[in-house]
Amino acid sequence: MVGGRQKSGSTRAISLLGPLEVVVDGVRVPLSPAQRRLLTILLVQPREWQTEALIEWMWGDEPPASARNALQVHVSALRRWLPIETTGSGYRLQLEGVELDRDVFEGRVGAAVEHQEAARWDSARETAREARALWRGSPYADLDGDTHGAVTRLTELLLQAADVEVEALLATGRNAAAIVLLAELIEEHPYRDRLRHRLMLALYRDGRQGEALREFQDYRHLLGETMGIEPGEELKGLEEQILLHDPGLGLAAEAKVPNNLPPSPSSFIGREDDLRRITKELAEVGIASVVGEPGVGKTRLAIEVGRAALEDHPAGVWFVDLTGATDIRSLTAMVSAAVSAPEGADTLDLLAAAIRGRPLLLILDNCEHVVEPVRSLLLAVAAEPAVCRVLSTSRRPVGLESDSVYRLRPLAITRDESVALLVDRARSVDRTFSVSDGDALLDLCSRLDGNPLAIELVARRVPVLGVVDIARLLDQVKEDTALDAAVEWSLNLLPPGDADVLARLAIFRSPFTLDRAVDVVGQGERAMAITGSISRLVDGSLLRAVWAGLTARYQMLPPIRDLMSAAIRQEERPVLSGAHRASFLDSAADLVAGWQGDHQTEVLADAGMEMADYRAALEGLVDCGDWAGVIGVCEALTPYWYANFLGWEGLVWLDEVPVGDLDVGSQAAFHRVAGYLTWALHDYARSDAHYLDLEAIGLELGDRVLEADGLRGQGLIHQKRRFKDGGAMLDRAASIYEELLPGTARQLGECLLFRGIDDAYWGQGHDGEARLARAASLLEDAGHTRQVSKAERWLAHCAWRRGDEPEAHRHARRAEELAVAVGDRIALAGAMVEQANIAITWGEPQVAARLIIEALAQVPVTDEIDMAQVLIPAARLAVRLDDHIVAGSALDWVESAFERHGWRALGEIPTAKSLRSQVPRHTPGTAEEARGVVAAFLDSVAAT
Repeated sequence: MVGGRQKSGSTRAISLLGPLEVVVDGVRVPLSPAQRRLLTILLVQPREWQTEALIEWMWGDEPPASARNALQVHVSALRRWLPIETTGSGYRLQLEGVELDRDVFEGRVGAAVEHQEAARWDSARETAREARALWRGSPYADLDGDTHGAVTRLTELLLQAADVEVEALLATGRNAAAIVLLAELIEEHPYRDRLRHRLMLALYRDGRQGEALREFQDYRHLLGETMGIEPGEELKGLEEQILLHDPGLGLAAEAKVPNNLPPSPSSFIGREDDLRRITKELAEVGIASVVGEPGVGKTRLAIEVGRAALEDHPAGVWFVDLTGATDIRSLTAMVSAAVSAPEGADTLDLLAAAIRGRPLLLILDNCEHVVEPVRSLLLAVAAEPAVCRVLSTSRRPVGLESDSVYRLRPLAITRDESVALLVDRARSVDRTFSVSDGDALLDLCSRLDGNPLAIELVARRVPVLGVVDIARLLDQVKEDTALDAAVEWSLNLLPPGDADVLARLAIFRSPFTLDRAVDVVGQGERAMAITGSISRLVDGSLLRAVWAGLTARYQMLPPIRDLMSAAIRQEERPVLSGAHRASFLDSAADLVAGWQGDHQTEVLADAGMEMADYRAALEGLVDCGDWAGVIGVCEALTPYWYANFLGWEGLVWLDEVPVGDLDVGSQAAFHRVAGYLTWALHDYARSDAHYLDLEAIGLELGDRVLEADGLRGQGLIHQKRRFKDGGAMLDRAASIYEELLPGTARQLGECLLFRGIDDAYWGQGHDGEARLARAASLLEDAGHTRQVSKAERWLAHCAWRRGDEPEAHRHARRAEELAVAVGDRIALAGAMVEQANIAITWGEPQVAARLIIEALAQVPVTDEIDMAQVLIPAARLAVRLDDHIVAGSALDWVESAFERHGWRALGEIPTAKSLRSQVPRHTPGTAEEARGVVAAFLDSVAAT
């Protein structure tokens, strides 16, 4: 019989790829050394163990007299947590229902090999990495004797996973990443010919032929000294190929490397040698810093280093300007947003873990204000072998022992460096400018100490004032540094009020608009006066214009900002801070409305550009205890945080709020925002609790809207998780909104929309169609065009399923028109999907292919659920044309995407059920692979 004291329905997991752990219902089980040893023995081989064999393994050749009783006691103790069966002559551990990391590991290694054999390199690499990540140390560590070869077998599987990862890296041109991994593996397994072969190949492909040949000689010496043998013939053959530069060792072209490097505003002059040297040091060391005085050109050099290093970092080059960072929280958020870290990366350690294994270059610019948090991040990255590289710029060293500090000097006072920069910048103002007196230019650059920013400030005036007069005027300015003098000199050429405006503009941490500047620093001045000052400051290079579409924003370079911040009069500081806080608190309300309008993309981009100032506003609101303001700003920023996987940042700010001290209305607002953010983080239990509290407050106050909002939140959570009560909650919310019309038309429309979509998608078309029609009417009256497009798309879906082609076409075209009007690419893709369904049904494959191609172009590869909606009709078209390979590739990936996001099985969708039954299942590839296969098929059909 099996011990029966385990809780029914409990979840049990055993980890043995390292120190033995047993976890039941999420709680780690405490085990004595004897219990750990017994459980490890039972796990070595999943078979019946004779009592005598167990006693021998437990106690060796001299067991105690009470061994049999002791064994029974240990078995009885383990049965509290695990199903151990008593057999006729011993015991057997039943592993059904027990998650064993060994099994997961073996499965992932097998899947990685399948991806390898099919040349699905991204999937092979990721799956192999997942397998290796399960390995926490030596398995079966509680046994000190024979494990029947179990450890050896698992170790070989671990090496096989590593081999798959290495081959995937080499196949995709990620040579630097392969070198790092191979060096780590060779340190653990120094006598593996295959590892040495791969390392030599990776070094050669990385342009390091000499190192590849030295690697062969080092290995030959090691084998001769320790074993008296020579390397194998394959290695000798590779050495010869490297010596001959055999073309067969080459590498296929790499894909375009993603990056967010700012565009170069001007030509790069005088720093070519610095560029080569810092690029070389970064490649060799992995973590490097560029340190220098203000204005010396650290940022520009770092950007050029990033541009030069793109090919070496297939996971991207990511630039983060830390000017607006003030602490660990803001640093973590800014870096997370830049590198698209997973949504749970809410600490420096988790962030470092998320980027450590990715072959990327992270550039942290202007670190001097957050040196300690940056040092903590770099320490976390350097704590384990890292594939990524990090370059920081700062006015003082970050201070890591492993950090290679490159001290950037001013430009040399020569015609090739400082004079070349001055002439180039002067010609950007006046193309006819010519050099008539080289010595005078050298003298001017000498007066400016070769500081690039000082030279740029002065150079703009050279075509107008001339070199001699500029030098004479500079002599009249008494400042500590050349940069200070150049800034002061530039301001002296402007009307007196411009210097005051520039000082007040230093309150901004991020690029600001003209309206924002007038609002915060105007202090009663006319808008035209502020506009004139900003225009002149841009002309003098004291501000830089940054264009976002047709809108200009203005940015102050950090060295100038620091100088001007010090110039703000003491009595003005609280006034400016209050105006800044009030401006962003007011704009938070506009953001809330903007998320509901027709320009969500622009609103999202604007919020992202101003995040440093929103954070500053939140800091001020926390400092003065304006908790309603904190909640209001957090509510405004939730869509931005959601879109950038930064929901945790919003919760950090909300954690400052003393909820119990708030009035009940503010508590309701708190729970509404916290419910959304925890939902965004997939923390459905906490989100459910917040929306439950919101509903309770609504009931307490007799506020039906709050009650319905709480129900709507709970309903969306439950419906998303496919609980049966989710739809009922949405229906209850809808009934309340119905009673309160017309003021709740938008909320009622959204309730009906999501209920209708769910009905239509999963096969309850009649109810769904009625809800969708009502939703479209309500949302159109409320001006929510984006959601109207969505309702029309699903009405088209219902009509198509009913076989009503004219009605389906009418709704689909209406959905397309609305999506185009508001610039909603996802809604546009949905409208085209429905038109493609109609074309497939009515025998127009070329039309369907062209529609699906256009739909696919609207959806980013990272948007898995929306991409799945496009691949399903693509699979339908492939089945219609008897191409089951394409259909299978599409459906396998769609099914895996649904599983990852908690959706029902693909076979439960009425419109996909027959497809799934016709196409055999295979291991799904990556999103990129599935998309590529489908795109090639669609192109061929469309061209027929």
